[in-house]
Amino acid sequence: MPRVLVTGGRAPATLELVRSLHAGGCEVISAESVPFTLASLSRAVERDHRVPRPRQEPEAFVWHLLDLVRRDAIDVVLGTCEEIFHIVRGRDVLDPHVEVFAPGAEAMARLHHKGRFPEWAASLGLPVPETHVLTDPDALRDRIRSDGSGLVAKPAFSRFATHVRVGVTDPGFVDTVEVSEAVPWVVQERLDGMRLCSWSVVRDGRVQAHAVYPMSWSAKTGAALRWVSVDEPRIDAWVADFARRTGLTGQLAFDWFVDPERGPLPIECNPRLTSGVHLFGARNGALAEAFFGERDTPLRPGEARPSAVFFALVLYGGPERRELGLQRALADMRVRDVLWQANDPVPFVLNWLAYVVFVAWALRLGISPMAASTWDIEWNGE
Repeated sequence: MPRVLVTGGRAPATLELVRSLHAGGCEVISAESVPFTLASLSRAVERDHRVPRPRQEPEAFVWHLLDLVRRDAIDVVLGTCEEIFHIVRGRDVLDPHVEVFAPGAEAMARLHHKGRFPEWAASLGLPVPETHVLTDPDALRDRIRSDGSGLVAKPAFSRFATHVRVGVTDPGFVDTVEVSEAVPWVVQERLDGMRLCSWSVVRDGRVQAHAVYPMSWSAKTGAALRWVSVDEPRIDAWVADFARRTGLTGQLAFDWFVDPERGPLPIECNPRLTSGVHLFGARNGALAEAFFGERDTPLRPGEARPSAVFFALVLYGGPERRELGLQRALADMRVRDVLWQANDPVPFVLNWLAYVVFVAWALRLGISPMAASTWDIEWNGE
């Protein structure tokens, strides 16, 4: 198994991943632009390094990674959060020395763009919702007026669903946002049906690991707070087909609506790690083989219990608790806390350290702590 340089250690999903890679025999080194992360507190990480902020200092970030690759004899660089977009932009520097486990920069941009991804999938003959990319405010107003039934509008690059407008019928909202070549917006038909998410590891167009889970206990950020595996063969087939037709290597995560008549339709793609990794658990290390081996069949989730960050359920799960009722909500809150592991307790005990810097940034910059958590790594196009 390789020596792996993992970035994005601030996320609970990354903590789960480094534990799994360590259990599978990988030597894991982490690199982050903040001083304390969940991954850096874990015994699964051999060494932790500080690097420049990817968004503010992209060139220095990439050259620092190259220095770590040489110093620690790294075999693979594995980005997990949005810093991966800054990594792939520096592939001309990194590729001669190390494998970057991600698609190329152009493919990453197409996948991340909420309008270009559906266009790409449609060009491959795969079903997607009707989607339009608009860079002119008047064109966006006209599209809203012509629909009448209520569209979904969102910036082409955004996260946490913070700017998504659902059921837009009033074109006046366009006056409150920027719409331009630099800030394109996407309008999509409004879909009904069950919300699902999927996360897959692919190598050379073959799916190596794959999980599907419902959007349950959804926070205001649009992210699921509780994760449990479900079977949806139509999503399995769609993802396998997309991977085969594109020949990609990397991580592919999709958000879905299961339309009662048309079946599952992907509304957007995140080409990076997501909470789907929690469905595999961290103890058996099988994900290491999925990332760096060659499987005949995709690895499927082995964690039968629902998983969650328990304090997030308590903190953000109020609307869900009210909807479910106390008895059902308490039953749903019996979960495996993904931060806790008996032989690796420090991330659970000291997880608050990983969030101090984001609270400080939020206060200094006048933004929310959630926005501060990606302030130094987010990527919004070239």
